[in-house]
Amino acid sequence: MALGVLSAVEPLPAQTLIVDIGGGSTEFVLCADRDVVWSRSLPLGVVRLTEEYTSASRRLNFLEATLAALCLELSKACNRLGIDCFATSLIGTAGTVTTLAALDMQMSAYDWRRVNNYDLSSARLRYWQARLLPLSPEAREALPGMEAGRGDLIIAGLEIMLCLMQHMHVNRLTVSDFGLLEGLLLSLKT
Repeated sequence: MALGVLSAVEPLPAQTLIVDIGGGSTEFVLCADRDVVWSRSLPLGVVRLTEEYTSASRRLNFLEATLAALCLELSKACNRLGIDCFATSLIGTAGTVTTLAALDMQMSAYDWRRVNNYDLSSARLRYWQARLLPLSPEAREALPGMEAGRGDLIIAGLEIMLCLMQHMHVNRLTVSDFGLLEGLLLSLKT
């Protein structure tokens, strides 16, 4: 996955934390230049969170505790590796973040070229959270850029990203449309 994500990011930051939010889990991969130096997988998928935590306050409490523990572990790994955690760029891939980029650009037709390297600030993510929360899943899916079938899941994805950004003291998320598939294809070339 990291190979695919990093191939799409320009310019490539010296150190990155790649976040791949899936349905059942979220993958966290720390890279120094192009090398994977640390990774974790946590049961923080958007489907899992949406189905298991129907109460927003319970879901947020779970996210807070889980991501605080992750960031503590990440900080220890950075110290051990001689990496400045506060200089780490955040890159997101997969459906949640690509959908948020498409929403932010109000795309009527999805274009991966515009999504790759798109920057989302924490302020824009909070804007989308406030805008989407009062809407029904159907009303969310009627918005330009919202992928069909994500109307009920996008809130949990937003909560993951905002909570992580807060714990990492990061205000910007770079989006990559490239991920596991592109990484596999690139690995076949080498």
